[in-house]
Amino acid sequence: MTDDVLTTTGQDVLDQVLDEAPDEVARQVNDALVTYAAPSRGPQEEVAKAARLRGAFTVVTDWLLGKRLPYLNEAQWLFLCTGALGTSVTVNQNGSPVEVELLPAAVYELLVRDRAAKASRPAWAVPILDAEDRVNAIARGELAGLDTGMTRRRRPTKPLGSDQLKDKVKARLEGLLTSVKEQLGNVEVQLNAVGSLRDEKLLSTTRLTLEALKKYVQLAGLAGERTEQEAKLMSSVGEKLFGITQSIISLGIQLEQAGRELSVRTQGLETKLGDMKVCRTELGKLESGQGSATAAFDPDTIVTIRRDEDTLAAFSVRAAESAENKVGFSGSKILVKEQWKEFTGPPEEYLATIPGVIAAIEKIS
Repeated sequence: MTDDVLTTTGQDVLDQVLDEAPDEVARQVNDALVTYAAPSRGPQEEVAKAARLRGAFTVVTDWLLGKRLPYLNEAQWLFLCTGALGTSVTVNQNGSPVEVELLPAAVYELLVRDRAAKASRPAWAVPILDAEDRVNAIARGELAGLDTGMTRRRRPTKPLGSDQLKDKVKARLEGLLTSVKEQLGNVEVQLNAVGSLRDEKLLSTTRLTLEALKKYVQLAGLAGERTEQEAKLMSSVGEKLFGITQSIISLGIQLEQAGRELSVRTQGLETKLGDMKVCRTELGKLESGQGSATAAFDPDTIVTIRRDEDTLAAFSVRAAESAENKVGFSGSKILVKEQWKEFTGPPEEYLATIPGVIAAIEKIS
């Protein structure tokens, strides 16, 4: 989180949604929320704000599906399913914290409550899907992901059996092993680069240079005549003051850059090692006859899931922005209070959550 966006209510929902998010992802969400919190100057500006929010939603969704799937926490799944980021956000405006409502507390509480109720829904309601259900169904081969060109997977593949899942995990493990070896090589190269900059001869030369500067400064503060040796030192160092300081600065910059690059490469290695560990655990479960809810999420499957999400997102935004009861924020994808200002009753009367749809079908039948 940056200093501009401070907190959200609902157990720090925003922090949970952005848990382990790269800085650029968090920054885009932050910028969109700060823009949203600024006073509105008319309908056109609301449309622009909605576009910023939608862009932030897309960036977070791409990151969650591309980098975190299937290991999402509850706040992240709720965000994917509903667009909810909490009930309010506190931002800095002109140096002062200002709390801005995102959506009514009753709406957010209903979304959380209904998500928790998914586990108790009747068996006949399995085809009623939210985003999480859809992702898992595509991964298991039970549902064909949508494609804007409809050039692939017009029909769902046969649900994956244990042997097929093992093959998927083994293939993924082989790819991860290759990637880990490459990352290890990158770390080793960068570690050697850091070591060459910390070479004792180079550091000794820099220390001697610094000692010469210290002696120069000491002599510069003394009155009276100087010895021939002192005069030579004053003349020699005085002519090269800028070059001397620049050489030390350059070494510091190179060490900083090399250290930063070593850190980045090691973080990449850490991520791959974590993925490899998870992959080995999944394979162990399958080979011992246990199930694995995450085994089906290989890179190709994740690409299909992301394509499906992009297609659905484009359709839902067009539908929202062309609806008769549209408002400036209808296409924002992130839930905000402006979408509810015309609704005067409880959210249960307006939200088509899974428990609400199930209850309606049961009432009709």
